[in-house]
Formats: sequence, C-alpha cells, structure tokens
Amino acid sequence: MIMGVVGASVGFGLAAAVLLLVLGLRRRPRWSRRPGALGTGGLGAVWMRWTRRPPGAAGRRRDLWWLGSGVLAVLAFALSGLPVTLVAVPLVTILVPWLLSNPNAAGIVRTAAIDQWVRSLRSLLLSGSDNTLEGALQSSLATAPEAIREPVQLLVARINARWPTERALAMLAAELADPTADVVAAALVLAAKRRGTGLVEVLDGLAVAVADEVRARRRIEGERASARAAARYLTMIFAAMAAGLALLNPAYLSPYATPLGQLVLLASVLGFLVALWVVRRITVVKDPPRLWPTVTEARTGAGMRAEVWDA
Repeated sequence: MIMGVVGASVGFGLAAAVLLLVLGLRRRPRWSRRPGALGTGGLGAVWMRWTRRPPGAAGRRRDLWWLGSGVLAVLAFALSGLPVTLVAVPLVTILVPWLLSNPNAAGIVRTAAIDQWVRSLRSLLLSGSDNTLEGALQSSLATAPEAIREPVQLLVARINARWPTERALAMLAAELADPTADVVAAALVLAAKRRGTGLVEVLDGLAVAVADEVRARRRIEGERASARAAARYLTMIFAAMAAGLALLNPAYLSPYATPLGQLVLLASVLGFLVALWVVRRITVVKDPPRLWPTVTEARTGAGMRAEVWDA
C-alpha cells in the first residue's frame, strides 16, 4: 500500500514536470511575450533559475533530454513495477552523460582560439594594413575563431563606441575568464598605454607563450583521457549487463521488489554515480589563478553597463 502511494506520488510529480517542459518548449513570438509569461517570468523564470537552464537551442536540447528521461522512467516503471526506477532512471540518464563528458575540452578550445587570434593580430600589423592596435583589433573580428568570436565582437563594438582601449581590453579579459586571456589582455593594455614601437615583438612573445600553453594542456589532457575512457567502458558494460539480466532473466529483479531491496538498488546506483564523479574530479585540469581583477557588471535603468572593480 505504501509503495503504491509513493509510486503514484512520483508519477504525478513526473507528469507535472513533463507538463512544465512542454510549456517551456513552446515558442512564442518576441512581441507577444508579456511580463509574467513563461520564458520571461513566472514559471518559466523559476524553471530557468532553479535548473540553471542555458539559453537558446542548448536549453531546448537539455529540456528535451530531461523530457525523454522522464518518459523512459515511466516506461521502466511500467515494465518492471519497481517504483525506484522512477528515481534511478532519470538520475542515470541525466547525470551519467555529464559525468562522462570532458570537462577540459572547452578550456583547450578557448586557449587554442586565443592563440589563433593573437597570431591574426600579429599578421595584420606585419602586413601594414593596420598600423594601430585599435585598427588591428577591429580587423581581427573577420577571422576571429568561433570560440571567442562573441567577446571579440563586443570588444570591437566598444572600441567603435569610443571606449578607452584599456577599458575595452579589460572587459574582454573578464568575459573570456581565462588565465591565458588575462596575460594577452594585460600585454595589449601595456602596449595601448605606451603607444610605442615593439607591438609586433610583444605579439610574437604572446603567440609563443600561448602556443606552449595549448601544447601543455593537450599533453595533460592526453594523459588523463585514459581514466575517462575506462569509466565509459565500465559504464557500458554495467548497463549492458543490467539490461541483459532484466530482459533475459526477470527473476533476477525479484529480490529488489521489496522495500529494502529497492533501497539497496537505489544505494547501488548512487554509489556508481559517486564513483563516476570521483573520476571526473580526478581528470579535471585546474586553471592557474587569474591575473586580472574581477569585473562585476550591473545593468542600470537606462540599459548601460557599469563596471565595479574588485582588486
């Protein structure tokens, strides 16, 4: 009786979650949105804030994945009759892909993009098409890598809006939030202040330093990739074994039909997830401390940005 009530409660909760996901995935024209509408306020704002939903297509893909996890949990409960599957299946399908993903990939791609951007600046100055730092920064937008294109675009927009070059470069470092970007921005700020010769030599040194950083990160990533690969193989083996036993030998699940058995099964799933989390922590490459002060941006009532510097 108690397990039936628990199962029904979880089922109603999943149904409500599915309803919220369907409502959140509905697209509305921008001009038809009003304060309090889903996606800009009300339930949509609560959902985005509490689940840290990323904006745009990435958020929609994540919502669809969560919706599929809920549907799969309901199907597993219908086939097995175990209420614990309503909790275990979403935990596994949502957390395992994140735990097995590469946490260092974005940092390596960003550092490689910074290396390419610095070399582009150097080439622009050597070619003579842009004799000033501001001109080279503006021209570099055309060949900026996709990983840093948006911050570079904002940098160029600020320069075009007559921002001081030093301030615009400081905002670039804050938006990239990368120690390598801090070094590049600091060197460009010094070059902008001195306004003398030698900028090409500075960029040469930066290009060499950033290239060395990219090689070091890739070498470390290669050394730690084996742990993630082993975790992936073990996860696939355990999943295949569990699915095979459940389909070919249903009596295998009979001990887990009791309340104690379901607690044991849930504890096993949680223990496996904790083990994957430990592997992820081991393979994470920690960035060195930031060299640039923290920039906190706040929007004023007029929509302008005000910077508060925390030294």
